[in-house]
Amino acid sequence: MATTVLDSAPLTGRPYGRRLKSFDRNVLVGGTVFGVGWGVSGICPGAAYASLGIGNVATLWGIAGMFVGAYLQALWCTRGAGEAAAAAAGD
Repeated sequence: MATTVLDSAPLTGRPYGRRLKSFDRNVLVGGTVFGVGWGVSGICPGAAYASLGIGNVATLWGIAGMFVGAYLQALWCTRGAGEAAAAAAGD
């Protein structure tokens, strides 16, 4: 069985490479929160949207939690970036 390795995007043809991210506290905390949320809700994030299509309205609670979590994460990141900018300006 042959395996083809793609080194460019199938639709655009632009080359892409592997983006390595260091294993730091943010990755550990984010992965933990994601996993706990997935386990507590019992809803796979991708399948949550699909289950709306079959009328599973209770899934809206899980999707609302995903949006709230994404908003809080963005708020936390911008707060950290603002504090870093203020500290750099104070130097």
